[in-house]
Amino acid sequence: MKMNTLRFNPETLEIEVSGDGFESFIMNKREGGESSEFPVIDRYRLEASLACDLACKYCVVHMNKVSQRGTLMSMEIAKEIIARFNKEIGKRGSVVMIGGEPLLNWEVVQYIISACEGKVILFTNAYKLDEEKRDFLRGREVHIIASLDGVSYEHNRNRFPSVEVFKRVADNIALAAWSGCRIALSCVVNQDNVKDIYAIAEYFSKDLGVGSISFAYPHFAREDVATNDFDMDEYTERIKELLSFSKQNGVYIDQLGGKLKSIIRNRVVPYSCKAGISQRAFYPDGRETICTKLDTIKDYNFDEFLKALPANNARCSGCIAANLCGGGCPWDAYMSASEKGIDERICRMNQDLVGYIIKDIENEIREARTREEIERIIAERYLPIINPIWTKQSQ
Repeated sequence: MKMNTLRFNPETLEIEVSGDGFESFIMNKREGGESSEFPVIDRYRLEASLACDLACKYCVVHMNKVSQRGTLMSMEIAKEIIARFNKEIGKRGSVVMIGGEPLLNWEVVQYIISACEGKVILFTNAYKLDEEKRDFLRGREVHIIASLDGVSYEHNRNRFPSVEVFKRVADNIALAAWSGCRIALSCVVNQDNVKDIYAIAEYFSKDLGVGSISFAYPHFAREDVATNDFDMDEYTERIKELLSFSKQNGVYIDQLGGKLKSIIRNRVVPYSCKAGISQRAFYPDGRETICTKLDTIKDYNFDEFLKALPANNARCSGCIAANLCGGGCPWDAYMSASEKGIDERICRMNQDLVGYIIKDIENEIREARTREEIERIIAERYLPIINPIWTKQSQ
């Protein structure tokens, strides 16, 4: 029997399936029309606290000398910003609280969560994620994104000062997950943990009870840190190994699930960072900006980055990932100073990941005999892992 084959069109994102037992068809017809040329603002990013109780060696706030380090957003400023958010965006959007460490400004964080009419996302190192805070966040269905870099203190030595701090953070995350909080984990992959990504995914999902994981590559830092020379090729190979883990265990892996969703749903990714496009960002003192890191660059021209995005960049023409890449981070693009205008580390990575995903889909449906069987395979193997899984109970 002749095996089914796929043909992927990078321009339209369409996947054509060919086989002996059925007529060729497009398995991912685009849903609805094209997105608006001018993105609508749908997110506020609040630097609720640019103080922190840890000192990560690759921290993009402290290692890049971001303005207003060590300061907290006042209640008065928080009220002004949330009133504006509720009026301009409300239920159709989200507020992201980040830092620094937002839990150091707990009274203001509580107010923002209680008063906000949209979805709330809270980034935290989880060191102070105690029972009181877990109960409050769970009761208001806050999406928590906690940080942890592996299964041991050795994996986390760039993040935590001692084994005791690592154990406390891991315990807080597990208690949050198993008690029903909507919690995901963000792991910064670096030279100390890159070879153990698969084991880390198992630990996060099976021991800590987390269903959504991001294995993020590190941002550049002005300071001379080891992560500035991060091996993106090895990182890519390790991420590819997680696709089988994701399918077998029903765990969402951001670096794969996001691309899978865009491919299966046929949705172009015009930009991967909301900064300066569909997001407004605010310092603790209420001053609005595009990005706190970019503010450290004298005479920075954000329009140059917009021109370099794949949709506008002739050098990206013909790339298999051109409509799925989003151009990466504008800060990393500036720090890498590439001819293409974006962080070229992500070019080869995205090409490799997209090709790998397409091949994986082809392998899964290779022996299917009907169109209906192919659609069932896609629904069973891929649809459960293309959206974040926010609570253990939902797995």
